[in-house]
Amino acid sequence: MLKGVLFLLLSINIKDVIHGDNHFVNEWAVEIPGGIQQATQVARAHGYEIVKELKPFDHHYLLRHKDVPSRSRRSAYHHTKRLSSDSRVLWVDQQISRSRRKRDFMSERSTERAYSEFHVNDPLWSSEWYVHDTREGGSSIPKLDLHVLPVWHSGITGKGVVITVLDDGLEKNHTDIEANYDPYASTDLNDNDNDPQPRYDPTDENKHGTRCTIHHTGTSAAAPLAAGIIALLLEKNPELTWRDVQHLVTWTAEYSALKQNPGWKKNGAGFWISNSFGFGLLNAAAMVKAADKNTWKTVPEKTICYVESDPQTANLPMNLRSKQEVEIKIKTTGCKGQANEINYLEHVQFIITMDYTKRGDLSLNATSASGVETMLLSQRPLDKSSAGFQEWTFMSVHSWGEHPSGTWKLKFWDAAGQNNAGIIKSVKLVLHGTKEQPDHVKRAQGHRIYDENYNQVKDERAPAPGDDSVERKSSLQSLMAKIRLLTGV
Repeated sequence: MLKGVLFLLLSINIKDVIHGDNHFVNEWAVEIPGGIQQATQVARAHGYEIVKELKPFDHHYLLRHKDVPSRSRRSAYHHTKRLSSDSRVLWVDQQISRSRRKRDFMSERSTERAYSEFHVNDPLWSSEWYVHDTREGGSSIPKLDLHVLPVWHSGITGKGVVITVLDDGLEKNHTDIEANYDPYASTDLNDNDNDPQPRYDPTDENKHGTRCTIHHTGTSAAAPLAAGIIALLLEKNPELTWRDVQHLVTWTAEYSALKQNPGWKKNGAGFWISNSFGFGLLNAAAMVKAADKNTWKTVPEKTICYVESDPQTANLPMNLRSKQEVEIKIKTTGCKGQANEINYLEHVQFIITMDYTKRGDLSLNATSASGVETMLLSQRPLDKSSAGFQEWTFMSVHSWGEHPSGTWKLKFWDAAGQNNAGIIKSVKLVLHGTKEQPDHVKRAQGHRIYDENYNQVKDERAPAPGDDSVERKSSLQSLMAKIRLLTGV
């Protein structure tokens, strides 16, 4: 059952950190909704003084503690904990003095340093292969982590970005979540209240969410991981639109670490695609680098081109029976010469109306005008409905970047049924995309460039000979960043 929707302020909790030239200071940003008088009472009760109000935010203040060093490599976590435990304090964060210097976190050397210098005290850290590759050099197994560490190492943690998690429930008092949980932005759609805490009852209906975080994989894991990476993007460039994010994913994802799996094909625009893995592994470092406000330009406005199938050329309506395969063709110019002309596809939709005696026995593939075939629908043994598809929309992004002009094909077949019968009544093609190529595509002269060596693991934890980090490493390891990754579900 759907237990709750919640929002998390994605601000990775860093405690006891020695990180470059950064230092914790003796000041805390807090939110105290009771106003200046209550803020003064809270400050006095815990040994702070109010430095100033943090405008333009309401009820936000900067506090200073005179008994805490003005600069320290370690956080004063016990002070933060005391403040956060005060019921009058809604939010608290110890401030960090950051050393500003230009750094390219995507350079090979800085990436190596990220993997060699970044340490976490999470007891499950060694199992979080999707965040960091735990194997040493010389392994022939493809590298599968998401290149998050170079982004964190550069100082970008997603701080201040609110993400949404939709799941059966959330243990808001979980130690990995409590400090970042936002009760004012959470809701429970079952009980119509603001508490997404799972119900612990004999039915165990709310056993998902954070209650099985250690074991979850697949889409349950992929969605919050993607949300966390997108939060990194939005800290780097808050002006990104949802379509910018889609373009950044398709433009930077890597397939080579997964290419040993069958089913990969290159579409007409040079993007590697897979029914199982989409566009490949998210590459957080590449995404954040590409999203830099100094180089990234918002993608052109999207237009929509509607294409009705010609009943005569498509031979509609068309009968279909068990063990039979039929093909329907749809021609389009991509609305050329019109205000909604499309020359660069983002995604396509097929709106289908048909009757069939057992819907679950049907399979459906689409072939784009560029000749690339993709699966829209596979057999579903448990779908025994006889309702067919009535104005049913199927969507695909596998034609991303292609030119839509030409003949599209839809192939229907029933290889599983015995005595099924039906009729395909209508098919509509809906194209989504832009008239102009996006700027990042133009700058690459239309070529999607992949890192074919992405899956060749090397020992990024071994510093190069003569690296000064060798002398510092042993003393730094025990004091490095303690980070909790909020995967949410």
